Amino acid sequence: MKSKKTIVRELKSLVGLMRLGLLLAAMVLTAGCSGGGDDPDSSGSGSGSGSGPVTPEENKTPIVFSALQQEIQDVTRSGHEAPAGTRAPIPLEEQGVTTFSVWGYKNKSYDGTNGYLEPQIVFPGYIVNHRANTANTTLSNSSDWEYVNQQLSGSSDEQTIKYWDWSVAAYRFFGVTHAGQVEVTEESMYCRLSFTVNTKSLEQCPLYSHLWFSNGNTAQGQKPFGQPVQLEFLKPYATVRYWFVSADPSVDLDDLNIESSAFKPYAIGRQISVKGEFAVTYPLQGTALDETWESNPGSEGGDKMTSFTSPKTDNVVLPVRNQGAFELTVYVSGDERSTYVPSEFMDWLPGYEYTYIFKVNKDGGVELGEVISAYKKWEEEEGQNVDHTVYNW
Repeated sequence: MKSKKTIVRELKSLVGLMRLGLLLAAMVLTAGCSGGGDDPDSSGSGSGSGSGPVTPEENKTPIVFSALQQEIQDVTRSGHEAPAGTRAPIPLEEQGVTTFSVWGYKNKSYDGTNGYLEPQIVFPGYIVNHRANTANTTLSNSSDWEYVNQQLSGSSDEQTIKYWDWSVAAYRFFGVTHAGQVEVTEESMYCRLSFTVNTKSLEQCPLYSHLWFSNGNTAQGQKPFGQPVQLEFLKPYATVRYWFVSADPSVDLDDLNIESSAFKPYAIGRQISVKGEFAVTYPLQGTALDETWESNPGSEGGDKMTSFTSPKTDNVVLPVRNQGAFELTVYVSGDERSTYVPSEFMDWLPGYEYTYIFKVNKDGGVELGEVISAYKKWEEEEGQNVDHTVYNW
């Protein structure tokens, strides 16, 4: 029979082995939960907690985002062709927009005939929020934009960190603001975002991004894998204005007695749309590498204008193609004069500002001006006045 001391010693050894087993099991469980695996789309440990500086996991590069509002494209119609002017893009948060939703897909294969194939979703409409002065405090945030754990309160779908998959043929990303107002239609070939644009109430109007596409081949000018995905957002509406210049530089415009004027569609019954449905379609596979858009004007009378009637006034309108020619009618010293703008110059694209310049001579004649250059003062933020070159087309 074993002595009492021997039994006690064996029991202590057994307890020690049990403790060791429990410790090893806990370590295995912890490693299984926090490692994120080899899948670049899997979640990492602790990212997005905002608890302090973090260190990337070995051989994994997190996908991160930044956002700009695309530069404004200035197009002036004054008689001859010339390139549009541009104004520099602005960080999206500086426009007061601090959240957007992002979709991201990877194409797993490429075919020389059919293009990029086998799309697989990576970001299913993740919410991305701007958090000032938080850059580099998490793996998923390098530019103050965070998506990990940014899901809506009460949502069962946790937003986890995503990593670049270096083996795929291509990546494509796109986004939209005010996603709650946007209808999303996803098919195998495309994703379509549609929403209402009301130019009389632009504060809550969604912005949409260009398609960000890359096959990782920087030699072809593509964006590299592994770098921050910078989305460029556009306004889904255009701005149109018209104004007059004197045909004779020695004659002041005020001396020409220009009276009431109207700039409107030439075709009877056509009007100018200021509200309607706007849709942008992003290709998910194939050879197309750019988004496309379409607009459907509203049918109510209050959603349209019959004409523009105030020179040098900005008119915000629904983007449109193929709307036909326009007619300018103006009274000069009491006499009615007219001129026309061909239909090929009446397409209004999203994010563009159009200026139509008409030249008036001392005899009362008016035509689309063949000016070399002119200048218009733009009222910028903080009261700054900037010369804006007016190009010919």
